[in-house]
Amino acid sequence: MNPLRVLVVDDSPFSQKIMTGLLKKNGFDVCGYADTGGQGLEQYRELRPDVVTMDMTLPDMDGLECSKAILAADPTAKIVMVSAMKDETLMTNGYAAGIKGFIQKPPRAEELAELIRKVCQEAEECSLCQKYLAFFEQSLQENL
Repeated sequence: MNPLRVLVVDDSPFSQKIMTGLLKKNGFDVCGYADTGGQGLEQYRELRPDVVTMDMTLPDMDGLECSKAILAADPTAKIVMVSAMKDETLMTNGYAAGIKGFIQKPPRAEELAELIRKVCQEAEECSLCQKYLAFFEQSLQENL
């Protein structure tokens, strides 16, 4: 199985380096970086990563706006919010927008890896459930 591909969106080169080290330590493939929200959207469209780690403070837009733009382009995108602020309103707005997880900076390697795997696994399970549901609905309609 190929390693999960991660796009790191963070305006701090130091934070990018820390995130890369944590991710690589746990077997993830960091496929790209973005310093701004605009670059994040562009990199997402180009690279189609399995998951995005999204800083909330970016120079051109906040991470929530960038996440919404990515999710508008691809509603199946998996985004993990990474923020130094543990703000309930921010988290609530993030989850409402479609962000799949939250982790506070600086993250611990194991917690970050576990969250990313959980987010990706839930998406796979949801996709599988949708396929079974569609099959069930079709079978039910054909046999009624």
